[in-house]
Amino acid sequence: MTNAGESELSFMDFLKRLKKEVELQQKCGTSWGKEISSIGYLIATKSKSLSIFMDVETSEKTISDLMPTLSREKVTDVARMLYKTVKQLHHNATLPEEIREYVRHKKQNQKPLTFIGKSKQDKKG
Repeated sequence: MTNAGESELSFMDFLKRLKKEVELQQKCGTSWGKEISSIGYLIATKSKSLSIFMDVETSEKTISDLMPTLSREKVTDVARMLYKTVKQLHHNATLPEEIREYVRHKKQNQKPLTFIGKSKQDKKG
């Protein structure tokens, strides 16, 4: 990695996360969400850098430069989505190992959710 702040993060992980978001939006998102996530993925592949998305203003400028005909609302929403994705990946990458282990342990020991009320069959009998 060439930019400061990218050492903990992989650009490929960033693209994978964005691809997941596009897939999720395609399955159950709104038309706006589908469009924003697709544009975000396209912008990320064109930019080839994580560091420009670590700041919303820099993200907006980059998006406007790469797609000058995009509306202001879309530029803002795409910039926020990319910024939040990078920040979340950065947070996860810098999380201390003790906390990661604690979360893994809690997830493994988590009991399945059950309903407390009686089911319809219990009421019939």
